[in-house]
Parts: sequence; C-alpha cells; structure tokens
Amino acid sequence: MVWAAEFETQMSGAWQTGFLYPSKEFKADHSHVGEGQAYVQGRNTQVANRMLTISTKKEKTTAAAWHPTKGMIPYTFAFTSDIWHTKQTVAPKKGVVQIKVQATGKAKHTLCFITTQAEKVLPILPKQVAKGYTIYTLVWNEKEVTNYVNDQEVSRGKNTLTGKQLHLLIRSYLPESQKGGTAKLDIDWIRIYTNA
Repeated sequence: MVWAAEFETQMSGAWQTGFLYPSKEFKADHSHVGEGQAYVQGRNTQVANRMLTISTKKEKTTAAAWHPTKGMIPYTFAFTSDIWHTKQTVAPKKGVVQIKVQATGKAKHTLCFITTQAEKVLPILPKQVAKGYTIYTLVWNEKEVTNYVNDQEVSRGKNTLTGKQLHLLIRSYLPESQKGGTAKLDIDWIRIYTNA
C-alpha cells in the first residue's frame, strides 16, 4: 500500500475542495452551467464513524458557474453538493486502487484519477453504481486499465494517461438533462497499491 484514506478524522490536508487546475489563479471552487448543483466548499461533507459522506441537498443557492461561451458567471442552482481532489499525486506508474462505497438517491457520482492538465480521466466508479456497499477496483499499467466490481472484471481498455501524475477526484453532480434529487455518497475507504 502506498496511499490510503480511512476517514478516521475530518478531511485531512491531503484533500482540497474544487477542481484541480495547474494554476492557483484559476477558480477551483465552481460548478457548471448544465448541472443542477452548486459546490459549497466542503459544507456538504461529513466524516463520522470512519465514513466519508458527501450529501446532495435541495437548497437554492447562487454560486460561480462555468459557461462554455460566457466564462465564469453567477448562476442559481436548486441543489448543493461537494467536490474534492487530492492536493498531491497519489498513484504509482502502475498499481491498484480499491474503494468501498455506497451511493443512494438521485445524483451521479464520479471517483476517478485526473491530471493537472485536465486531460481524460481514468474512472474508478462505473456510470451505474451498484446498490449497497460495493468494492470497486481499478488495475492499471503503462498500457491498459481494468475495472472490477466486487472482484468481477467489468471492463478493460487502453491507459490514456500513461506516464502522467495522477490525483484522485470525488464529486457528486446532477445533470440537468436527467431528473435528479437528493443523494448521498458514502465512502468507507480508499486504498492504493503498487504492483511494481
């Protein structure tokens, strides 16, 4: 094991709210026009009983949002949620990441590897998250990535981020094209191993 988050206390200094950008001049804590939630800088995140919970709540909020043609604008959202990333790189060049997670409610959730260049991501959670607590695994090397759900292989593909410095990103969101609602993402633990 080379890195782990067991959530014994509040979010440690390893984590930061917002999107990961290469420059501190970029506003990391923002949402997107086209989504139904405002991100609220960790206020919807709780750590208790060795569990991380990100809640998506119904509450009207005006917050900064990125618009594809207008740039950053104030935008009114019907819901709030949270987004986090690791401040430092956490992944070896090849390895294994496992998470134990449960998702309930009507939000979508992302847990993936990202880079500071905002390139393609390596998803750890599938698009459809299973019911109940589930262990998701991503195994990667320089050439390919393989995803597992409770130790059963579900997909295999090319590693599009070979040689890149990888961070973790967690977020809950509500696509405006789909009917969303309140939700919770409960993460028991995240563990990263090297298989060098």
